[in-house]
Parts: sequence; structure tokens; C-alpha cells
Amino acid sequence: MNFNRIRTAKKGNWRLAANISAIAAGCAFTICAAPAAQATILSPSHVVVVIEENHSYSQIVGNTAEAPFINNTLIGQGGLLYAGSHSPEHPSQPNYLDLFSGSDQGITGDYVPSAPQYTEPLANAGNLGAQLLNAGYTFQEYNQGYSAIDNTTSYNAASYNPYTGITGATSAQLSETYVRKHNAVVNWVSPALSKVSGNLLPLSTMSGFSQFPGTAAGYASLPTVSFVIPNLENDMHNGSIATGDAWLSQNLGGYLQWAKTNNSLLLVTWDENNYTLPDGNHIATIINGDPSLFQAGTSQQVFNSYSVLRTLEDMYGLGYAGNAAVSPDLATNSAGQLIATPEPASLAVLLIGMAIAAIPMRLRLTARR
Repeated sequence: MNFNRIRTAKKGNWRLAANISAIAAGCAFTICAAPAAQATILSPSHVVVVIEENHSYSQIVGNTAEAPFINNTLIGQGGLLYAGSHSPEHPSQPNYLDLFSGSDQGITGDYVPSAPQYTEPLANAGNLGAQLLNAGYTFQEYNQGYSAIDNTTSYNAASYNPYTGITGATSAQLSETYVRKHNAVVNWVSPALSKVSGNLLPLSTMSGFSQFPGTAAGYASLPTVSFVIPNLENDMHNGSIATGDAWLSQNLGGYLQWAKTNNSLLLVTWDENNYTLPDGNHIATIINGDPSLFQAGTSQQVFNSYSVLRTLEDMYGLGYAGNAAVSPDLATNSAGQLIATPEPASLAVLLIGMAIAAIPMRLRLTARR
């Protein structure tokens, strides 16, 4: 592992262990100091971030039978696979908040947030959407199934299924549910706003996936950063790995091919593992797109969602939200390209394993997300 990536310049064995722990846990430990800003990182014209559900790294990577698009195309055709990617906690909702704002904001379950833990909207907390909009960039979240909801009255609904009550609806259709817990953006939305105000976002920041483009001209008009949230059938939560993989191929395959020659990236990650594997909440995170922005390969760098958020912030010279401020960047070379990092030495592997085991993840095994 390249410890020069850890910009704390601390010495001594215990400090080395603390810094490795910071990589593994997103600097969840109080002894971790904030890294300096990334010196150089290239700025894509567009980044599309897709969040899948509830599958561990070992269930996805190498599983060509169920996930041929992910393995053969997204990874196999010039992708950068992060083999050391982890999710910060359980269950689903906190992880979406972590990726979007660098914190779960005290929302530690899949419930619809309410007082005293939560005041809607979260005006005092920074988030990637507001950072981008305040800096003159653009941001949009595309939630599959959301377009069927009445924006004026029901945009904050806990869940919605357009097939409920329809005679002849298939079991797959009845699984195609939009759920609020997978929509981090809604926690900062103020319907009265027509544009960003501080950390608050206008209602127009959220849209249904039906508005995601499917042509080259449409891809060129995408926001700077887009979050894509499939419904419960197509994100692998209720549906199978094969269903989710086919959905990605059908709906993001065109964008991926366009991105390869248009200074753009596709980033696919998972919210958490499947709860049953003692693997430190190990998930897959994959980048593909324009090869001028990154180097293909497999990275062994250990990190979690806070580092993904921080790297997106560094791409556009933004500030840092929450734990992104004390988390390492994804590794880059002197040209600003994202790169694979060498396999850690044996001592580093041992210390990383100890750090991951110590992460205070809130395991709630009483119910599946």
C-alpha cells in the first residue's frame, strides 16, 4: 500500500496503525487527522453513480453466470475494480446518506426519519448535491418509479408501487417499488425552493428514471453528477443478481459506451453486503468510462463510501461534507488519473484486517433491508 497517500505525516507504529484504520473505516476514529486536499485529479464532464443493493463483493465479482455485464463489460472491458471497497454500516438508509453527505445524520435505520433524530429538511448538513449546485455545476437524482409519485403532495412517500391493485400484475412488477430509504436527496429537499439555497435543494433535483436519457445527445446534456437509484426489483434487493445485471446492461450500457469517448465516467457501487458474510461489509465498487480519466486494473486500496464522496468532491474542487473531510482520496497518479494501487504488504494486510474488525457497524439482523 502506498502510505504516501495518507497525508497526515505522522510517525511511529501506533500512528501507522491509526492511519491504516482510517483508510478502512473512513476515519471513524478520533485520532485520525484530516488529509490535505487532493493535489491533482481530473474533472469528468459527467459522472453517473449507480447504487445497487445488498450483495457482497464475493457474490458479484467473478460471478459471470449471473452478472455477465458487470464482470465481462463493466470490469472486463477496461474497468477499474476496487477490491478494497467497504460499506460503513448497516442497514440501507444510513449508507445512502453516508455516500451523499458523509454522515448518516443520526438516521441509523430504515425508518422514515422523524423528530427528535431528524428535522426535515436537513438544512444544517452539507451534501454533494448542494455543493455542486452552489459551485455552478449541476446535479440530479434519478429514482426508478419516482416519476409516478405526485410531486406536489407525495414526494416524501415511504414507498410507492404503480402496479399495486392492478389485476394481473406479475410478482416482478409488484417488486418494482420506489422506496424513500434509498433516496438520500429527499432529506434536503425544500419544495418551496426553485433553486439551491445553502444546503437545501429544490424539488426538481429529484426525478424519475424515465427522465434519464438514452441517446448520445441526451447523455451530453446530463448533469455534472447524476445518482441513479433502481427500484427494489432492479437493484438486486428484491430481484436477483441476474435481474439487476440485465437492468444495468439495458439502461446504462449505452451511456457507458458513450462515456468512453466523452470525458465521462460510470461508477457502480453497492449500499452494503448481504449481512451474512463476515467480510467487513465488503462490497464492489467499479469505475469505467473514458480511459483518459483512469487506468484500468484492480485496486487493493481499502476505503469506504466517504472516500468515494471525497473523490467526487475533489474532481470539482468542492469542500468536504461530513466524514469526507477526514477520509483518504481514491489514489491518483501525477497526471490526475484514478489508478490501481499495489497489493498491501503482509503487515499492512494484518493491520487492515484488525481495523475493519474494529469498525463499529450497527448490525441489525432482525430484519432484511
